[in-house]
Amino acid sequence: MEQLVEGVDKPASFLQWQKEMRELNLQEELAQVERRRLEGRISYEKAALARTGIMERNQKTALLKKEETAKLMQRYVNKQLQEEKEMRDLEQEMVDGHKNSKAAKVKLQEFTQRIVKEVSEQ
Repeated sequence: MEQLVEGVDKPASFLQWQKEMRELNLQEELAQVERRRLEGRISYEKAALARTGIMERNQKTALLKKEETAKLMQRYVNKQLQEEKEMRDLEQEMVDGHKNSKAAKVKLQEFTQRIVKEVSEQ
């Protein structure tokens, strides 16, 4: 009878052990699934950070190029304005030169007429 009781007890302990092992395996599988899920999430977050970093770098590069282009355009505009001013000044000098030339001709003509008048009076 004792052997029978021990024999009955042994399958029950085996079944208990088997149940514990299955539960342990299930817990390990669940832990692995959770670990893979977390690794996937970490990978996703890293990729998102990398994309954000690339976007920020691209925005900074674009801003620098925009500022550089604005500076170049400002220099170009300033150069154009300076050249236009120089051309206006040169034109004014030429106009003034023509006026001075006309004034000199008029003075020369008046001087010549005065001399002719003086000579004719004498």
